[in-house]
Amino acid sequence: DPFCVIGANGKTGTKCVQGLLERNIPVRATSRSGLYVDDAYSKNPLLMPMACDVTNPSTVETAVRGTRAV
Repeated sequence: DPFCVIGANGKTGTKCVQGLLERNIPVRATSRSGLYVDDAYSKNPLLMPMACDVTNPSTVETAVRGTRAV
């Protein structure tokens, strides 16, 4: 099961995504737009960009469902 990083394009979120991918851990990198903007990691097959807006509970529920950690 993947980890879910909410706010993956922010400073802390980017570091979290990078650290997980460097450890070969699958990660859902979430943002309001659903895009992950770090070009160095964007082609990694363990990366799953996904839309998640914390002001919309249904998107949060979808993003975290089936993950092992958030």
